[in-house]
Amino acid sequence: MSKLTGTNMDVVLLLASFHTAEGLSGAGEARVKQAAAILRADAASKVIITGGELAYGGTGTHHALVADALNREGIGHDRILARLDKAAHTADEAFDSFELLKQVAYDSLIVVTSFVHYPRAPFVFAHFHDLTRLRFVLAPDASAKDVTLFNYLHEFEAYQEDRRRGGIVLRDGTFVPTTFTYDEFTELLRHRILIKMAGMRDYEMPESREINLFA
Repeated sequence: MSKLTGTNMDVVLLLASFHTAEGLSGAGEARVKQAAAILRADAASKVIITGGELAYGGTGTHHALVADALNREGIGHDRILARLDKAAHTADEAFDSFELLKQVAYDSLIVVTSFVHYPRAPFVFAHFHDLTRLRFVLAPDASAKDVTLFNYLHEFEAYQEDRRRGGIVLRDGTFVPTTFTYDEFTELLRHRILIKMAGMRDYEMPESREINLFA
């Protein structure tokens, strides 16, 4: 890809979830709707979609399902900047988008995912991207509250494991150490994350408001 020049734009990165033989999950659909709303509000913005063949059904690649879902929301395929079809995990999506965006003039990277991905997704992406240009939009999950809480705690445990490890492991086994500071990460969490689900804090562990998320 040749370097895009001219007026800088916002790039929306729509993280993959999972799909079944019936199509995208409720969480996946919620992410698509949120990404589409951002793209409709800014005609100059572009979207990166992710996900290859997944093991949950015979409906083809995840990125193709997402592209079709975006199209139903009024976002044409011409708005798709790239498809990260090799990315299967959050670390892949963070690294592959970082490599891609080296060739793109952009103002902000707006990562759209589910709120159960907090704070793990911001932590992973902070290992690769310029924190001052990172934004996160956390979409609601269609699961029942007990399922949502289970998924949140699962993600939080994975986040804690990354913290204990002191970095992120890529798909090829490459270890990327944590180099950003507590203050930089806190700034990202406090000021560059938009929660789209009322009552999101009700799903967090009771002590999560007080604990040091970087410790």
